[in-house]
Amino acid sequence: MMKHPSLSLSILIVILGLMPQSSAQDTDEYYQAQCASCHTIGGGRLTGPDLKNVEDRKDAAWLERFIADPAAAFAAGDAYALKLKKESRGVVMPKAVGMTADRAKKLLALIRAESALDRSRFAGIELDDRPFTDDDRVVGHDLFYGRQRLKNGGPACISCHSIGDMDGLGGGTRQLMLDQV
Repeated sequence: MMKHPSLSLSILIVILGLMPQSSAQDTDEYYQAQCASCHTIGGGRLTGPDLKNVEDRKDAAWLERFIADPAAAFAAGDAYALKLKKESRGVVMPKAVGMTADRAKKLLALIRAESALDRSRFAGIELDDRPFTDDDRVVGHDLFYGRQRLKNGGPACISCHSIGDMDGLGGGTRQLMLDQV
């Protein structure tokens, strides 16, 4: 029997902390996993602003602080942070998992380098601007409710979001009207 379980846990934590970070923690992979769902670099606004040439809008020091701890900027009543919130229809940027001041600097360097390219690999997908057809609406409805699986096997939209008065399994704060899907 182990006499000091907390000592063993402490040793495990130290060992894990000393292990080199996996390639999944590389800055570009981190951006893809933590940032790309809300931000593009040169592809236009998603939920959050397009980050291409973001240093033309705010200085690097402010951006690094904001990336590292967005809540602090909102709590301080920072005018630019509040402007971003308004432009994002009230969506507040969360602190990304594993975010540190050093990682924020590396992300900003990545954004700077990608902004200098003719087309960033983080520009996002190209969207068709043709109007939705009735068939598109049926497919969207089936994807939302999980009647048709998403290409990469992700959960159905309803697991987090709602449509009109139909609640999703996980709730969600965004209300969509069925005729807009």
